[in-house]
Amino acid sequence: MADIEAMLTSSQRNVTGVVELELRPLCFQTVGVDSPNDLVKNKLGEYGETAKAWTSEDAKGFIKVSSTALRAYYLAHPGER
Repeated sequence: MADIEAMLTSSQRNVTGVVELELRPLCFQTVGVDSPNDLVKNKLGEYGETAKAWTSEDAKGFIKVSSTALRAYYLAHPGER
């Protein structure tokens, strides 16, 4: 139990800020979050918005490079699809 408590304490060390909830009978909904440690809204981009850290061409290059091993495997094993 002590290990689980330590893990939870460690994993939540950067959880700060204010959360606004709408409470209803039998349910709740998050209305807003304001935190200096918000990972959804940062300099690299925002949730639901365009990424600011890379372009679509960068993404295509990453996909091509990261899939090289898989493409080489299927070239060597054409019957396995």
